[in-house]
Amino acid sequence: MLYKGIFINIINMTLLFSALMPIGFAILGLFTGAISIGYFFLIAVSVGLLYLYLGFSHVLYILYEDPQNGFFSAVSYSFQLAKGNRLPLMGLFFLFSLILALGLAVFIVGVFFSLVYYHMTRVEFYKLLQSRSPLQTATQRNFKKAMKEQRSQ
Repeated sequence: MLYKGIFINIINMTLLFSALMPIGFAILGLFTGAISIGYFFLIAVSVGLLYLYLGFSHVLYILYEDPQNGFFSAVSYSFQLAKGNRLPLMGLFFLFSLILALGLAVFIVGVFFSLVYYHMTRVEFYKLLQSRSPLQTATQRNFKKAMKEQRSQ
């Protein structure tokens, strides 16, 4: 699982950096008044990369929950979970970017608290999406089956 987690983190960070950096340059271009076709291209590429990042965002949780899951099946399941839920997830990321900026403003100590809160909220968001999803991992099916057996006793 360790190599999968490291690989997923590298992909996530690369996609996030690649998506947010061009958006930052495009916003900087708007403030300087240097708008051209290139800026619209940068924004289009950034939106595509952000779409991929939001699709990849739950892979680590899926692999943590069921380590026997393969990499590609976890990515596929993550994209299925994100389908129709990208806008709330993007809102969550935007909200926590503001909270992290506020944490930085409070002498960096606030960042530690806001990072813990951010990751706990991401886990709860994943659980919420998972409870709505008709697809379930093998671990969830086994757990629900064991709970039914325990209740029947």
